[in-house]
Amino acid sequence: MDTPSRMKVFRVMVGLSQGALADRIHSHQIRVSRIERGVGSPPDPNEASAIAEALGVSVVELFPNLGRSLLYE
Repeated sequence: MDTPSRMKVFRVMVGLSQGALADRIHSHQIRVSRIERGVGSPPDPNEASAIAEALGVSVVELFPNLGRSLLYE
């Protein structure tokens, strides 16, 4: 499963709308939508961490490629 699909699945599993997730990470619904669709820039490490925390998963679980690169910095 690709990252955008994974993010949406986790978001729906915890019962959050895109707007509610955006509020939790101090962002905008449009940004959450773009990340879920794989449009525009990927989340930066701080944003990825906030999203993962809001969804109750690890960064590596949610963003495997980003998570691995963070482990080796």
